[in-house]
Amino acid sequence: MISNYSNFFTVKASTGLQRFSEQPKYTEVNPGEDALLTCKVIEKRGVCSWQKDNKPVGIYPKKYEWASSSMGMHAPHPGGDCSLWVRSATLDFDDGIWECQVTASDFTTQDALTSQPVRLVVRASTGLQRFSEQPKYTEVNPGEDALLTCKVIEKRGVCSWQKDNKPVGIYPKKYEWASSSMGMHAPHPGGDCSLWVRSATLDFDDGIWECQVTASDFTTQDALTSQPVRLVVRETTRHVNATDRNDMN
Repeated sequence: MISNYSNFFTVKASTGLQRFSEQPKYTEVNPGEDALLTCKVIEKRGVCSWQKDNKPVGIYPKKYEWASSSMGMHAPHPGGDCSLWVRSATLDFDDGIWECQVTASDFTTQDALTSQPVRLVVRASTGLQRFSEQPKYTEVNPGEDALLTCKVIEKRGVCSWQKDNKPVGIYPKKYEWASSSMGMHAPHPGGDCSLWVRSATLDFDDGIWECQVTASDFTTQDALTSQPVRLVVRETTRHVNATDRNDMN
């Protein structure tokens, strides 16, 4: 007797039509930050494009770039990825209602797509300095380098660091600005006040660290101090050999 397995298995046939697997979502960014608008299509054969406020958006290097292309401008949209990077978002140009669109597979197939309209919000600038990233708890082994991250939006004050409530100077090959290839002297591009702690030691570097930024000017109350975080320099583990054990007995 031959069993009929057709009652037990259902094979879902492909429709052959383009369809969204992921549509863009409501997104918020600060001015100057990049925003990724996600749009992915199954069985994509048409051409991807985007609209903002019902007007077509072109692909321009360093402004609007395909997420699926390492070159940014020209992308084959592998796997049907029509996602778009909005670089250095501005309130005037990028805040609005965005839609992802895909033309039909061919002129006889009614499978052109338009995503749900979603809002990209570029937050209004307050004009005040504020952290975009603060340092975090970090552990390193003795002799390793540690990166303490600190990034500031609209930075106009002067960066500095404290360890255990005492100021930390900038010294070559020991404490260096991450934003400077020279280590010592950094303009802190993009408000990057991050610090490299080189060749960390338990005696000098283990402790509580804070990133600080002076106020924009003496009339503006926007001086910053980050959350205090621990940099842990692990103690060196001593391997006890047989001779050592005998000495201890």
